[in-house]
Amino acid sequence: MNTIRAVVTASGCASVGEQILKALHHSSLPFHCIACDCTPDSTGATLADDFLVVPRAIHPHYAERMLTICRTQGADVLFIGSEAELIAISPHRAEFAREGVFLPLQPDEVLQLCLDKALLYEKLNSLGFFTPWYRRIKSLSDLSDIPEFPLIFKPSKQSGGSADVYIVREQNELNFFSAYLLERHGEFVAQEYVGTPDDEFTVGVLQDMDSKLMGSIALHRDLHTSFSRHLKTLNTTKRRELGELLIVSSGISQGVLGAFPHVCTPSASIATVLRGRGPMNIQCRFVGGKLCLLEINPRFSGTTSLRALGGWNEPEMLVRRHILGEQTMPPPYTQTVRIGRRLEEVIIPEKSSRA
Repeated sequence: MNTIRAVVTASGCASVGEQILKALHHSSLPFHCIACDCTPDSTGATLADDFLVVPRAIHPHYAERMLTICRTQGADVLFIGSEAELIAISPHRAEFAREGVFLPLQPDEVLQLCLDKALLYEKLNSLGFFTPWYRRIKSLSDLSDIPEFPLIFKPSKQSGGSADVYIVREQNELNFFSAYLLERHGEFVAQEYVGTPDDEFTVGVLQDMDSKLMGSIALHRDLHTSFSRHLKTLNTTKRRELGELLIVSSGISQGVLGAFPHVCTPSASIATVLRGRGPMNIQCRFVGGKLCLLEINPRFSGTTSLRALGGWNEPEMLVRRHILGEQTMPPPYTQTVRIGRRLEEVIIPEKSSRA
């Protein structure tokens, strides 16, 4: 079998790109990996055969540079590791296709929908799916009639992981965080805090580029270690059923990997109704016998490497389908695997090339 040349972006420490590189290392296919990042200190360089420093996604010629890299490197596939790069590359997907580069990227309409949280919740509600109470906040007057605390405040548009996400337990916190988010982002989403930390799942739904469902898998998250939590605070509200601690998870996932049909089945239904293509990651809690959607990441996720470690390798499956032409569907995932994470030190190569 010929070597498959894969360009992987956003390969910095603990990034999605780094998790994609780890998944490719778990693959039985002969990958040659070219990692790219906007900083020369990328830990992803240690997982790749070659490493290139590239401009940030906001650079006016970012897509053009990436197209040149794919051409000169003879890339078979481009794996995108950040939301900012998804947005930058999406308008140019036809140019990559003309170069023969496979681009496992969600349709532009799915990207735009999932990266606007309030619009996504509205769409899913209209389709009969449940989301916790939410409201798009554009001014303080939009917070005049809210449900009982606690709430989650977060940017309504793509913001990079859990950046600027806050737990709001009482009026003083509401006043402070709403003023900050309105000044910083112009608008944000207020959402009901639901469930307990033990109720949280991250679900990977994989569709081929013809929207055919290839399967789904879930991680029942363990939020009891510090690096799996973005925020932790005491529950000082009247809602004691939420537990002693209110927690917002970080992008560093760990826990039990398995089929979990009670969350995988409705998550796959969401992806199917949205006519997704490629990888989709659904963050949710399972409360009161139903899936409570928190958000959707229309891309590979920080859990991609964990799934590959457990035997569910999404990048490999897409390459087998669309580059190697294999039509056999992957068998349903039947294992139950507990996966933990730890810090690991690496020596970063001093030499790198600048694209």
